[in-house]
Amino acid sequence: MEREERKIQEDVDDIDEAYWLVKFSVLCCPVLFLCFFKFFILCMVD
Repeated sequence: MEREERKIQEDVDDIDEAYWLVKFSVLCCPVLFLCFFKFFILCMVD
């Protein structure tokens, strides 16, 4: 019975990690995209 609870807790941890990964990606992607875009424009202007 205790093993089942531990399994559920591990699943919750996995979901938590995935959630943070998604949140991190959503926050970082626009920033990376903007940096890339600026760099690209600077290269085009040169």
